Amino acid sequence: MPNREVLIAAVFNAETFKDFLCYLLEHTEGRIFLILDNIRYHKAKDLKEFFFKNRDCLTRVFLPPYSPYLNLIERIWRITRRQVTHNRYFESIDELEAALSSHFAKWEEPNDTLRVLCAKIYIT
Repeated sequence: MPNREVLIAAVFNAETFKDFLCYLLEHTEGRIFLILDNIRYHKAKDLKEFFFKNRDCLTRVFLPPYSPYLNLIERIWRITRRQVTHNRYFESIDELEAALSSHFAKWEEPNDTLRVLCAKIYIT
């Protein structure tokens, strides 16, 4: 089974995004193409110099604004809410984290659910 890393942060902003990008650069060979939505920290002015310095390694491709149907993570969040958190009370953050970890563990290897989620992009 391949080694997988997860970034967990209390806040996601330009700084944590840069930390993630530095991790990618350190652990990935070759050119990296990032498919990004238009959340503010993906285009932060503080990262302009970083992207310029790493332009030979990192290429950003932005999804069109207001296009959740192209953003695959939106499907993952929808299924996760439906299967894990919808109408459910968790006694603690640890209990919530355990439920989410169990849910995402099902997707550590390619499977039919992931294939279907990633295959259904309709552009009209």
